[in-house]
Amino acid sequence: MATGFGFTTNTFTEYGLTYATSVLDLDKHYLKAGFTVKLLRGIQTGQVAALGTFATNSTGLTYNLQSANYQYSEAAFTEKFALTDWLLGTSPGSGVGADLGFTYEFRPQHERYRYPLNGRQVPDVTKTKYRLRVGLALLDIGSIAYKSVQQQTVANKTGTLQQRDFRPLGNSSQYLTTLKQKLGFPDQTTTVPLDYVLPATFVAQLDGRLSESWFVGAVLKTSSLGQNMMVGPRYESPGADFSVTANYNSLVNKITAGMHLRFAIFTVGTNNLLGFFGKNGAPLNVFGGVVIPLVAKRAKDRDGDYVSDR
Repeated sequence: MATGFGFTTNTFTEYGLTYATSVLDLDKHYLKAGFTVKLLRGIQTGQVAALGTFATNSTGLTYNLQSANYQYSEAAFTEKFALTDWLLGTSPGSGVGADLGFTYEFRPQHERYRYPLNGRQVPDVTKTKYRLRVGLALLDIGSIAYKSVQQQTVANKTGTLQQRDFRPLGNSSQYLTTLKQKLGFPDQTTTVPLDYVLPATFVAQLDGRLSESWFVGAVLKTSSLGQNMMVGPRYESPGADFSVTANYNSLVNKITAGMHLRFAIFTVGTNNLLGFFGKNGAPLNVFGGVVIPLVAKRAKDRDGDYVSDR
């Protein structure tokens, strides 16, 4: 019976605009909703999809292909990419995406976070008020359209893929190139359009506040790429955030250590910290960015008379 296997690599940048608002505020119980609209710029894509019979043995993976298809964009094999190319350069793909989510907060001590102003008690918007928070979200809804990618096809091929053929390789594009050669793709190519659909992800989050700055949380992510679970503590302050997590990846059945750091407006992190020091059989993802928050502030009351300045 024929089965299929595939390999996909994609690189893209995104620019997002987020809006969130309160939906329900009953003192102890608080609900808010938000959404993000994103502009996507496809930098490169490359993928192999094959149909046939496959079997593992002492020498590797033996295959009997009915058909295989290989597609890649022009930038798939670019070795050097400047930061300006990522952010502002010409991209072969473009698209739009969206995220949406809801957050519920349990605030048993909500009265502690109110203060008198203009003759009434108002909430302190600068404080984290919840003891327990539950979040549900759907992320990465959308697609990237590539107007022109190169395509190669092959049919009725047999052979064996050996592990030594893929070691050592520096990046995912090299994996695709080696896989193409071993499966016997011809040099002739055709040009076709390609729509890459983002792997929409459902996210469930549970978060508890231990003190004013310390939290502990758990996150479950489910998509067509499998399931991921993260559990760990987190520190938050106006100037910096830091977290360490234990991460479980269902695709490779591995547990790794993750890390996230924000200092001022700069943020960086990884899902596999030990992957920088050696191979542990789990995928290594690194992210970084610039965050410009619009920080909530109390209404000004310079003279301390509990009446906001005019």
